[in-house]
Amino acid sequence: MIYILMGFLQRITFRVFFRHIHVANFKYIPHNKPVVISCNHPGAFMDPGFIGSILRKPIHYTARGDVFKNPIAARVLSSLNIIPIFRLEEGFENLSQNHETIKKLAHVLKNNGIVLIFSEGMSALDRRLRPLRKGTAHIFLQIALDYNLDIELYASGITYSHKKNFRKSMMYSISKPLYLKDYLTDFIYNRQRAYHTFTHELAHRLRENFVVVRYPDCDEIVDQHINYYCSTEKISHIPVVRYNRNKLNDLQSLSQRINHLYASDEKSFEVLQNSTNEYEKILQSEGLTDDGLMNKPLSFLGYLLMILVLPFSVLGFYFWGIPYLIAQKVADKTVTRIDFYDSVCMNSLSLIYAILTIINNIILSLFIGWWSLLVWVIAPVFGELAFWTYDALHREMAVRKARKSASRETLFKLRQSIVSV
Repeated sequence: MIYILMGFLQRITFRVFFRHIHVANFKYIPHNKPVVISCNHPGAFMDPGFIGSILRKPIHYTARGDVFKNPIAARVLSSLNIIPIFRLEEGFENLSQNHETIKKLAHVLKNNGIVLIFSEGMSALDRRLRPLRKGTAHIFLQIALDYNLDIELYASGITYSHKKNFRKSMMYSISKPLYLKDYLTDFIYNRQRAYHTFTHELAHRLRENFVVVRYPDCDEIVDQHINYYCSTEKISHIPVVRYNRNKLNDLQSLSQRINHLYASDEKSFEVLQNSTNEYEKILQSEGLTDDGLMNKPLSFLGYLLMILVLPFSVLGFYFWGIPYLIAQKVADKTVTRIDFYDSVCMNSLSLIYAILTIINNIILSLFIGWWSLLVWVIAPVFGELAFWTYDALHREMAVRKARKSASRETLFKLRQSIVSV
């Protein structure tokens, strides 16, 4: 029951928290076979929440064993379909508990369930894949062998357009399956070779599904150029979830060009870096944004639409805007690691929204009876209208400010030289 309620809340919250969600190759995952999904891990506990919300079939998650030490936490986590995996870092004496873990995972897979594992073993926001632990190969090859299961493993990748930003976009892409039965002969006769072959292929497929920045020196400039790409996107809000990988392909091409330039032509990379920094410096000194520079003012129809939806947007702000402002304060005060910031903010938003909606549901039920349940349908729609209005107004103010700038033409030329590389 807790899993169903949390899934419902997160499904709604993701569609408000993010401006666009792009999901690719969703069709690959079967519903009548044992499935393991492996994924990179850039967004702490926002990542499993998203994958769980996008897949209609319930999934089981793996998590570090140390978070199960508290009995109350262990009970709550178990009710959310989370299964502990104990690692050497959490104490050698705990490794024996993985026998029970393997039994639980095998039970899920025998019933054609889905298991999600983050094979890097840790969360980090930089756009690189960390060395994969051999636990993914060890656990699931062992289960495939012991229980004679034809397990399919799907590598997948999450990319966030910005590392810390409300109303950013996200992309989720899934690869074609790895069939674990293809590795069992090696697993029986030469386990180390099986681990190496399997893990190498898994890493390759994971990298195909998210934006990879190979060199730390390229981190900032890739992030800046991703921002330039996103600045030119329309603020169309419906549908929030789009089933294609067009945007991911574009951003992967962008990062690959910068990776290649850094590795092959140091001087050209330096020129690009200096030009980008100069562009950013001018924008900052004049209080401008790339978003404002590259877009047009709202049309008459745009303003008319905004006026028509304004009453609904105000209600949407009540249901979602106020909870978000509170959630932001919670994240500001409690989070010390940037990769946890949006996770805390989004999950706090989800909880505060649920509490506020329950209170409103109870109050309305005194006046209109069971019709008060419609608030659960109406509030998310109004929330989307509220944040569409927020996005449009925010961009409109930025556009009007940019149009008054004396440096506008200079910035246009500088930007053109940057993005054409």
